Amino acid sequence: MSHRKKNKRQAKQRRRERRRIERKRSLAERGERAVLHRTRQMLPGEQFVVAKPADGVKMSELLEDFVAPYCNGDDSKVYYEQLLGLGTIVWNAALMPPEDRENAMRELLATFPPEHRAEGWALVKDMQARREREFANYRRFIINYALVADGPRRHLTVASTPVPL
Repeated sequence: MSHRKKNKRQAKQRRRERRRIERKRSLAERGERAVLHRTRQMLPGEQFVVAKPADGVKMSELLEDFVAPYCNGDDSKVYYEQLLGLGTIVWNAALMPPEDRENAMRELLATFPPEHRAEGWALVKDMQARREREFANYRRFIINYALVADGPRRHLTVASTPVPL
């Protein structure tokens, strides 16, 4: 292979890699903007700081790991967003006193269609047990999240309290 062809091929690979990184970065930026916008709407007048977590553990990664066993092969964005919503509620409920937690879960299940409540209760109980078993040391409250997608690629951004509750 000539030196010229090799250089062209390498340049093409570098351009492709730069475009891939730019697309990935733009998903992250879109997610961050969406979370900030929603959170400002939820909590008008509050000050927000975007910072890396002191413990180095991103809440988005924790939330994705937390809900991963429940994905059951459904790759739709709608299903995944519903799962993230349920996971967020269960995650935050774990930070409540036990009696408040139980009431919150019962209120949540009241929103399920009657024919799905038994299955929903089993799922919630399983998620609660998993939260206590594998994520008990993480005490940050999830304030908001945004899932942005670009075709098959997704990016989750999470706003959480900066310090454990």
